[in-house]
Amino acid sequence: MLASASQAATFTVDPHGNADFLNIQEALFAANHGDEVVVMPGVYLENLIMTSGVRLSSLEGPDTTIIDGQGHKCFEIAQAAPGTAVVGFTITNGGSMQGGGFWVFDNSAVEIADNVISNCHVGYEGAGIHVQRYSYANIHHNRFVNNSSPLTAAISVIVYSSAEIRSNVFLENSSETRGAAIGVHESHVEVVDNMFLDNRGGQTTGNVDFYKATGRISNNVFQGNTGTDGGASCVAIRHASSRVTVVRNVFANNTGGPALLTEACQAVSCNIFWENTADHAGLCPPIGQEGNIKADPLLCGEHRGQVRANSPGQTIRCGPIGLTCCSECEH
Repeated sequence: MLASASQAATFTVDPHGNADFLNIQEALFAANHGDEVVVMPGVYLENLIMTSGVRLSSLEGPDTTIIDGQGHKCFEIAQAAPGTAVVGFTITNGGSMQGGGFWVFDNSAVEIADNVISNCHVGYEGAGIHVQRYSYANIHHNRFVNNSSPLTAAISVIVYSSAEIRSNVFLENSSETRGAAIGVHESHVEVVDNMFLDNRGGQTTGNVDFYKATGRISNNVFQGNTGTDGGASCVAIRHASSRVTVVRNVFANNTGGPALLTEACQAVSCNIFWENTADHAGLCPPIGQEGNIKADPLLCGEHRGQVRANSPGQTIRCGPIGLTCCSECEH
């Protein structure tokens, strides 16, 4: 007897009837691990439950393919195996107590890439993405815009979970009490190559807030962020988070609180601080030590979050900081 291996299938979705399915959820229910669901342009008023191991992608990208949660969770992702992915959508108007855009939980592994996650508002935490309970998320090349919550607005990672947060833009997100951009609690997170612009953080914490957590904050640009009620305008590393590395970041033009707040002596090296309300609060002030400097990073005017080719961030001893601006910005 000959056994034939099953092949992955591709399902298509079009609200106008020119595909396999009219809505995304029906396609996800039909798909199995290893399959792909490709979504045609349109506005989809859906609250989706992901199928483990399925790649969900749009045909033409987030400008034309929109998932509107109508005030409820846009995605629930539970017990998802590696290979589960959501790529290329605008995900908006998500709501609930937590995880308005994405709720990732119960030992899941997911990739979230090339999306616009905007205008999600929740009653507790993780308005854009909430990762919890031994889960892992690879979050890259997304834009987080105008998400809000009382606790953590754009991304929260809690309860022994982990995440790689790389090459995203965080713009005008806001929280009342913790990180407007990223909140990490009892988890491990790598925050690398991101731009944080005009976010508004909450009380006593930072726009990126590590609490009883480990990880790395590297090669990011923080510009124009605000800390309120004594909170850090950019990064707070608090309570038993001494194993967090902060290296090769630009902190410029941030107001209302120290750019960096540390409650212990962290591994802080080769960062640039410039025209912040305060550069640092807490133990072991870093400037002048371990390659940390106070200098104009030569940020580009029309290309926010990027630095010019002749920026001191390109020659700092630990390696280049941030993104080089396009050629017209160099003149």
